[in-house]
Amino acid sequence: MSTFAAGYAWALLRNRPFAEGNEQVALAAMVTYLAMNRMTWECGEVEETAMVLRAAAGHMSEREWEAWVVGNVGKKG
Repeated sequence: MSTFAAGYAWALLRNRPFAEGNEQVALAAMVTYLAMNRMTWECGEVEETAMVLRAAAGHMSEREWEAWVVGNVGKKG
């Protein structure tokens, strides 16, 4: 499930469907998807911001992005 969330965010980050705010929308969509599937996002804001901007700028591969997302997901009890 967390790989789907990573994929949704990646598509928004790399395809840039909006004039502004693509990074924020991508992160919000990802975290919302995780929450809807009873998972938690366990990443600090500084790292989160750096990684989202890095992905949006094309400085990482989709596999790197997915591994990072999956590594920061927890499950609700």
